[in-house]
Amino acid sequence: MRYYFEIVSLFFTTLFDFEFLPRRSRFSRGRRRLGIVLHGKGDSLDAYRNIQSELGLFDFDFLVLNGPTKFVGGFKWINDEPRHATSLGVVRDQLLALVEELKEFGYATEDIFWMGHSQGGRVAADVVMHSPDAFLGVIAVSSYVGFFDGWALGSSDESANGAWRTPWLFTHGTDDKIITLREIRNDIRELTRGKIPLTYKEFSKGHDFDYDHEIPYIRSWIRKLAPLVRAPLSTVSVPSVDTSLQRPSVPQASLVDEVRS
Repeated sequence: MRYYFEIVSLFFTTLFDFEFLPRRSRFSRGRRRLGIVLHGKGDSLDAYRNIQSELGLFDFDFLVLNGPTKFVGGFKWINDEPRHATSLGVVRDQLLALVEELKEFGYATEDIFWMGHSQGGRVAADVVMHSPDAFLGVIAVSSYVGFFDGWALGSSDESANGAWRTPWLFTHGTDDKIITLREIRNDIRELTRGKIPLTYKEFSKGHDFDYDHEIPYIRSWIRKLAPLVRAPLSTVSVPSVDTSLQRPSVPQASLVDEVRS
């Protein structure tokens, strides 16, 4: 059998500590898709180095980021509420700048999904709510929404209406003691009133990930938006440079509980 090797260029940025995981599948050629992953407060990208395998999305590239501020044994994205506004504005601008870099690299925003756990989901939702671009999707796991005055008016604002053209998925645990069902259900009602294209699903779990039921559900939800496109079996993707160039020296972290912040 003759094999045709595909050179896969790797994305690089100085905006965040990151790990870029190139697609490893023979199934997709040409058009590249990307998942951006934001950890929860006190966690780090180390907990998500296997996210591509865990989700079973080998035809996707993944960009896993560290929050900008050290916190306990990991990192956080923003300061605790109500003193969060300045830090949220800074990280929002950085993430929107990252999107521009990704567009220059060659990604279409319609081929990019955001996935965040807890505080990471809150930040991902905020970025989408302030973006003019439509994304493949935004997934918030055990998370919440930071609403702001006039947020629903964004649907008629061309500079910030991406949220209304982006599919949303919120998953939450019925036993979550960190962000309660009452809190997230209130947020879901508010998003629904604002006509956000939203899917909400509850699982029998706490604040962490449910790998038996939740992860397969997320995979299926993504696949409905981005079906697998098979390429010739003789195609092999080969990274053009070492993927460990930007690996920060932080200890292995697990998904940790956090206060709503």
